[in-house]
Amino acid sequence: MSDVVTASMKRYLYALAGVVALALSGMLGMTLYSDYHVAVLQEQTRLATLVQLIANNADGVLVRNRDRLSRLAKRPAIRLMSTANCDPILADFVELFPEFANLTTIDPSGSVPCSAVPQPGGKPISVAQTEWFRQALAEKRFVVGKPFIGPITGRLVSVLIEPVWDDHHELLGFIGLPLDLERFSLQIPGESLPEGTRFGLLAADGTLIWRNIDPEKLVGKSLNSHPAHRQAFEVRDGQFESIGADGVERHFAVASVANANWVALMSVPKQAITSKVMQLALRNALIGLAALIGLGILLAYLLRRIRQIEEDLLSNHA
Repeated sequence: MSDVVTASMKRYLYALAGVVALALSGMLGMTLYSDYHVAVLQEQTRLATLVQLIANNADGVLVRNRDRLSRLAKRPAIRLMSTANCDPILADFVELFPEFANLTTIDPSGSVPCSAVPQPGGKPISVAQTEWFRQALAEKRFVVGKPFIGPITGRLVSVLIEPVWDDHHELLGFIGLPLDLERFSLQIPGESLPEGTRFGLLAADGTLIWRNIDPEKLVGKSLNSHPAHRQAFEVRDGQFESIGADGVERHFAVASVANANWVALMSVPKQAITSKVMQLALRNALIGLAALIGLGILLAYLLRRIRQIEEDLLSNHA
């Protein structure tokens, strides 16, 4: 009878250990699944916040300089649009703000009578055929031009152009402020970002305007051949996954810049996200392993006690 009881107890203990081991394994699997989705959600939320910060900061730069141009446009010497009467403030402005390659006046025909940077040959050049001037002339409003190499400065610029009006709101011309994209920078904290994080600004024609780190020397070049950057303008505000210009699979977040046909974009290698999950999985696996070892030790102890009880019963029976 005692053999039947002890055998039953052993079966019960083995079954209990199996159930507990399965439960622990299931909990580890569910925890890993949950940790992965939590890590992805946290990274998506952080990317969305930071990419919106980049877009807002870029738009803030544009708005501040639109206001500066609007004030400059009211100056009498600017309104003259005359080569013989150029306002000294043009050169002073560029000296004070080196992030701008130049400051010019532009008459309605597209001729540039005044420029802070001396014009080639000392004669006014014409910007009449540029897309940004034709857009400003047609819409008669503040325009942020597509990036291009400036004919006066020879630098990669995006012209901010503001109409100049007389007292009767008749168009006198424009004032143009080429933003030097080689010196353009936004103060974005990057210390806590995963390794390999990239963020920057992309123009509608695919030109990369600015980037936090540019080892591939892509600033000023078109990225239309890269599917991720084409998709950035299709999405404009949101997130997606694609292969980056560096060939790495990345998670992207994009946000529109309000006063320009630009998008801010930020990307993190997917491996950076999964590595967080693997660290959590390793931690949980170690906890689970410790629990299983503890369960094994307890089971071995109970089996030894049962065996000892069996031996005591047999010796007493003898």
